[in-house]
Amino acid sequence: MVEDAVQQAGDFKIELAQIISVDGSEVDVTADVMELFFYEDTQNPALSGTIAFKDNFNLQNVMPILGQELLRLHIRTPSLIDKSVTIDFRKEVFFIYNVEATVPIGDMNQAHILNFISKEAILNQRKTISKTLRGTYSSIVSSILRNELECKKDIYIEPSSGVKQMMAPDTHPFDIIDIAKKEAVSTQHDSPTYLFYETIHGYHFRSLESLYVAKPIAHYSSSSQGGLNVARGGQQEVLSEYSKIIEYTTDVKPDNLVNSASGVFGSRLITHDIFNKTYTTSIYNYFDSFDTEKHINELSKNDGKVHPMFSDLAVDNEGNRISDFPSKTYLLPVSIKDTSKGNDAHFQTASGNYPFSAYNPNRWLQRRSSQMSQLDNGITVTITVAGNTILEAGTIVDLELPYSSMNKSDKKETVDKFYRGPFLVRALQHRFDNGSMKHSVIMNLVKDCVDKKLEASKEDIVPITPVGKSFNENEYFYTTNE
Repeated sequence: MVEDAVQQAGDFKIELAQIISVDGSEVDVTADVMELFFYEDTQNPALSGTIAFKDNFNLQNVMPILGQELLRLHIRTPSLIDKSVTIDFRKEVFFIYNVEATVPIGDMNQAHILNFISKEAILNQRKTISKTLRGTYSSIVSSILRNELECKKDIYIEPSSGVKQMMAPDTHPFDIIDIAKKEAVSTQHDSPTYLFYETIHGYHFRSLESLYVAKPIAHYSSSSQGGLNVARGGQQEVLSEYSKIIEYTTDVKPDNLVNSASGVFGSRLITHDIFNKTYTTSIYNYFDSFDTEKHINELSKNDGKVHPMFSDLAVDNEGNRISDFPSKTYLLPVSIKDTSKGNDAHFQTASGNYPFSAYNPNRWLQRRSSQMSQLDNGITVTITVAGNTILEAGTIVDLELPYSSMNKSDKKETVDKFYRGPFLVRALQHRFDNGSMKHSVIMNLVKDCVDKKLEASKEDIVPITPVGKSFNENEYFYTTNE
């Protein structure tokens, strides 16, 4: 590979892989690295990875390797735009927390497989917070990252609404951030869909809408011809190779039983206001709420074609849809001083004011539960592509997958109506293979809508059948006659 120049899709070079032992000694294993993985997940607060390297010096006993070491990494990947991009963890080192395996390779050699994780995850296990936290959820998260977790990485914190007061009773930092993530409501779209996760580029505390609004950073399609795309002169068309899907697996996972039970389609929230001695009931309906919520097609694409990914067919003779039956019920207490202001009745200043926003699940619980479950049980696909470090969890990519059968749609379309358009990178794995000298990325993609409305019957499609006989007399069960 020529320095800072792309020769083939997936080029990379490991500049440094160094293990720091428990006694402070440093061992350079750069030339011995076999494979290296990074794992990013929008549902996981920490960046983690795995490194496999050959050991010609019996490091297991010399250092020894205990699963308490540090790891320095520096990887260079050439780019078509910025000449080169580096994954630089020389100062912000990783913590090795597990020796997964040590296996012999030949008579005199062995290989170690070590798992590592970011520093913040280790500090989170070591520290607890016992104090009162005040501010917006966004400012509280930012303070915890910078102070308790000693994070010096870039952080991307979307502003949230409402000033809160939280009591932290000997609680781990990530546990507090998890509460903030679930209850935070953004100032931009009044959205309760916050995520907290880490990528190779930093920490993120932000809503789904802030991710959806970004334009796709890459376009991927499946090539039916296979092999390399070759330009004139026999050279590889690098840009085309970066846009080609090496392999993919569609994960259609709609489960109506799970979606009904988890409140995706509909839910009922009963809140008991302890201060005002009242209770309220709120009903969430997926189809009725769909147009008031923001979805990936609407924010990421200019044409704004967005429709539910579930069918609103009638499920009974009255024309009710599956969302008209709120099978999930929540019952929660609240204490609100003034319902018009939503201030917390628990905290009063000396001057008689109630300055903090109350715990109010009406603002976030039902909508968040539905939208987060859609990421688990929506339209998902896993693809493998040539490695590119601009890809990270939380980014948007544009996808086109062909129909999987010879029979195309009535309109002669060749692209699958579910697997096209913008997709959210929910999770990904960077894979650096020194054997093949290739960097590849395995991405789990998801979306929460379709660009064409799904046709649905407005009448119950369940066939009408006659009522069977009822056998409920003792003579039937205890007689010896047939």
